[in-house]
Amino acid sequence: MSQATASGSLLADATRAARLRLWIAIVGVLAIAAFAASAAYDAWRSYNVVISANKRELGNLAKALAEQAERSLQLADLLLRETATWYETERPAPGNAADAKLATRATGLPAVREVRIIGEHGTPLFRSRELPADNSTLSDRAYFIAHRDHPNLGVVVSDPLITQIEHRPAVIMARRLEKRDGSFDGIVQAVVDLEDFQRLYQALDLGEGSAMNLLRDDGTLFVRQPQSPQAVGAKFPELVGTASKSARLVENTVDRRERFVGAAHLAAFPLVVAVTREQSIALRSWRDETYRVAATTLVLTLLGAFAIAALVYQVRRIEVGARALRQSEQRYALAMEGANEGHFDWNFEDGSSFLSPKMKLLHGRSIDAPVTTRAAWMGTLDIHPDDLPRVEAAVADHFAGRTERYEVEYRLRHPDGEWHWLQARGRCMRDASGKVARLVGSAIDVTARKSAEAEKDRLEIQLRQSQKMEAMGTLAGGIAHDFNNILGAILGYGELAQKAALEGSGIRRYVDNVMHAGSRAKALVERILAFSRSGVGERGPINVQAVVEETLELLAASLPPAVRLERGWRRSDRRRRDPAAPGCHESLHECVAGNGAWRRARGGSRAHGRGAKPQVVARRSRPRRLRPAVRERHGKWNSAASTRSDV
Repeated sequence: MSQATASGSLLADATRAARLRLWIAIVGVLAIAAFAASAAYDAWRSYNVVISANKRELGNLAKALAEQAERSLQLADLLLRETATWYETERPAPGNAADAKLATRATGLPAVREVRIIGEHGTPLFRSRELPADNSTLSDRAYFIAHRDHPNLGVVVSDPLITQIEHRPAVIMARRLEKRDGSFDGIVQAVVDLEDFQRLYQALDLGEGSAMNLLRDDGTLFVRQPQSPQAVGAKFPELVGTASKSARLVENTVDRRERFVGAAHLAAFPLVVAVTREQSIALRSWRDETYRVAATTLVLTLLGAFAIAALVYQVRRIEVGARALRQSEQRYALAMEGANEGHFDWNFEDGSSFLSPKMKLLHGRSIDAPVTTRAAWMGTLDIHPDDLPRVEAAVADHFAGRTERYEVEYRLRHPDGEWHWLQARGRCMRDASGKVARLVGSAIDVTARKSAEAEKDRLEIQLRQSQKMEAMGTLAGGIAHDFNNILGAILGYGELAQKAALEGSGIRRYVDNVMHAGSRAKALVERILAFSRSGVGERGPINVQAVVEETLELLAASLPPAVRLERGWRRSDRRRRDPAAPGCHESLHECVAGNGAWRRARGGSRAHGRGAKPQVVARRSRPRRLRPAVRERHGKWNSAASTRSDV
């Protein structure tokens, strides 16, 4: 790479780094702004949620309290109706008997303190309780005047009052009494104790800043919790005005504080239940949470700004790491892709199952093959009969807790007839009682590994055999070399003795026998050295034709019937040295190639076959000398005679 190219590359890298830093800064600022905007949006949404929750809570509570108050007052009103009917029908005479009947009617209603019948002139006629004599007239009371002047008012509720004898807060409910001609005949009234409502409201804890109010529809306050005696009897029309609407925010006329008000009318009575909560109290939790979120947002914003600055500052070093990381991720992705794993999940509780597409392919099934239960799936597989018991035993042992995990290898035949080795691993999940609930795991094709292991075992056996043969050859070679040294002395001195002995003498005959035995021993040593591959070849002319004839005889016996072997010989050029020249002893290559044709170099032997596939039918051996019998039978050949085979 030239200097200009290197400089251009460095400049390009610097430009990319600067552009990256700029984008990091821009994206960081946008991210911080988006985070702050998200926090603000969350605060606004939380505010609306709190407002809606308070309105809903207050409204629902007001409706529930209104229904309860209405049920309580309906009992008192029912008592008034029955008493009015009894009085208008029987017209009892004043006295203790009528008072006793009236008391009996009021029994069972603890909220009703007293029931009285007031005559048309406002004087009490009957009462359900024995109290000191009271000759005061009630003709000036608002509820008495209302019933006297308006025949069809129904039930009328008075302003709240304090009973004179018991000094308890109460309210009077009154109904009109009529004569047979329909004219006014007085009223029947019930003194309803308000402390029952007060106790009910006290049992409900709405928290700080909340209040429950029972008012008349004109805003007159009857009951309030928390108690406020000075407010009872006062009018709060702003609370009643929300009864026909959903809970909303109103301003109290006394303390000028804004409150959320939820109100509900009593259907049969001119009363309203209003539940209030101060806005500051209702929003306190939201306000505290907003402060916390704001502080967290500020801290995170500062940390984000610092992180962006540090990131921009370290971008050069990070770029190197990112490049290495990308390479690592690519390698990891390739490794995961090459893992060739399938996954399964058998759920025995609900009967569901999952097999990954790779799992189905590993078992020779299509990706869209249906899967119901494990038993059905195993029934569709062609597992080797020798491996199926081992598979089931592995599952049973794991389910019984005898093994930590499920692991087994088995052979499986695919639809194309080929056998594949698969390795399955998994683990079961148990429920609280220890029963197996699920079995999850994976499977991988280990056919190549199994083949490699088989090949390895075969090669190890072959290697051990080769090592044995090598050891035997080494031992035999060592013995042959030692014996050859001794034999050299025997033959040498024997040859001297043979020359010194007279022809035809007994000693010459003995020496000749010794030399003949020595020659045989020498041939034996040569064969041992040839076996051990440690012999030193003797350079000299070789009868190649004899070797070739032996080889062709062996070859002819192994050829198919459709192959014919033709032999032809010619002497090689004396002036050319061939790789099979004397001194190399034996260097022959025989092949069947070229559509079954084997030829010897320079037009020698040739074999033809039709329709046969090319096969190697010869082996190349290390050089060795001809056997003595072959050498004696064929005599000595010209040293220039040699052969060569081509493919």
